[in-house]
Amino acid sequence: MNGSREVWFNNPINRIYECDKYVAVLTDAERLSEGKLVEFIYRASLHPIDNFFQMVRRRLSLLERPMHSESNNGRVWTGKSAYNPAMVDKMLQILRVYYNFCLVGKDKKTPAERLGLARGPVEIRKILHP
Repeated sequence: MNGSREVWFNNPINRIYECDKYVAVLTDAERLSEGKLVEFIYRASLHPIDNFFQMVRRRLSLLERPMHSESNNGRVWTGKSAYNPAMVDKMLQILRVYYNFCLVGKDKKTPAERLGLARGPVEIRKILHP
């Protein structure tokens, strides 16, 4: 926004999870038609990223939010936390591969398929035990 070189566009269509949104096109916007530019601005969303972060919190118990309990006088219990931060990195890499190559979306395709990196969903056992 202020001080950046990108051209920022206001998206006037507010959604409950993204209101007062501004979008910058990082590719060469001058080569796009006005209709294509409007389509990019309309479709730009952080919703898929928020969904992945929610999946990380839910599926990796190491990263789940700490628990509060009445009997602990407001103290937070972090019993599932990792003692070695390298384990968090390993778990995130495994989840990232699972998300991109194994987990299918509403269109029955994985993110890797949509980008042309895979021909179909990959079974997790074929990745973990080749």
